[in-house]
Amino acid sequence: MKTDKEKIIVTLTDENGNLLANKKMIIAFNGRTYIRTTNFNGQIIIKYKYVWDFKVIAEFAGDDKYYASSGLASKRIVIKITLKKNGNKLTATLTDKNGKPLEDKKIVLRDSKGRILAIGLTDKIVSLLLSIKVLVFISKLPSTVMTYTEVLQ
Repeated sequence: MKTDKEKIIVTLTDENGNLLANKKMIIAFNGRTYIRTTNFNGQIIIKYKYVWDFKVIAEFAGDDKYYASSGLASKRIVIKITLKKNGNKLTATLTDKNGKPLEDKKIVLRDSKGRILAIGLTDKIVSLLLSIKVLVFISKLPSTVMTYTEVLQ
């Protein structure tokens, strides 16, 4: 079983690695349960929207030829938010742990009172010209790049 950015792929094989087609399986993911049948490649593919942390459980109940089997996969997304300050301009970039920008994720920059300063998507770097009032709050940032890494659990 493997996961990638937009889909979960569950592959069912016998002990010799032969793909098992047309076998019913139960897949639990993200609070939902799916009953699916493997395709001619012995796979079940479930598309999903990006989530930060999840577990997938896949179960094969067995049949007259094969014993029951199950598998578990999990994925945790590690993000980095990089803030750069240049004069009164602040730029934020959201990337994965390898520095690759995350696509279609919303970045919201707020001031110390929770007011929204800027909203943008990660495929475009969010930047804004800060007001004098906000600059006082932000001015404590050093002029070098700061990276915040958070593991979402």
